[in-house]
Amino acid sequence: MTPTFLLVRKLHLSQTIALCLFAFVVALASTATASAQEVTGVITGRVTDPHGAPISGAALVAIDVDHETMFSTTSDAKGIYHLTGLPLGRYEVISSMHGYHTWKHRSFKLSFHQIARINVAMGNTCEVCGSDPEAPILQTDSSEMRITIDGSVLSALQ
Repeated sequence: MTPTFLLVRKLHLSQTIALCLFAFVVALASTATASAQEVTGVITGRVTDPHGAPISGAALVAIDVDHETMFSTTSDAKGIYHLTGLPLGRYEVISSMHGYHTWKHRSFKLSFHQIARINVAMGNTCEVCGSDPEAPILQTDSSEMRITIDGSVLSALQ
């Protein structure tokens, strides 16, 4: 073999390795992008005492009723809590703090990219709060309006 042939062969081998590495990096980046676009929602709110003062350190648990999984957090110094990246589904929210009655919000449906604001008033006489479990939770953090159309409506249009 001539030295020129070996040089060309080495060049092709290094290009092949570079191409494989590039493909690996692209695949890795698209996996990260795909996981960043998960279908999730957020539950947030403020925990207060009967006089409206914020409660710091209250334990909050959101229970996915359908899958029996729990997500927990605590309220900050301003009484604010955030539960982010929650899978869509029906949730109950329970809050507890030493010295207060346990507070529970009836189940509600968390929808795609919804920010459900559930404010917690600890110490009141209501142990199970909320109204109609099918009633939508208002999303006051955005002026966006949307409608959900299920498959039966689409079938009727065809």
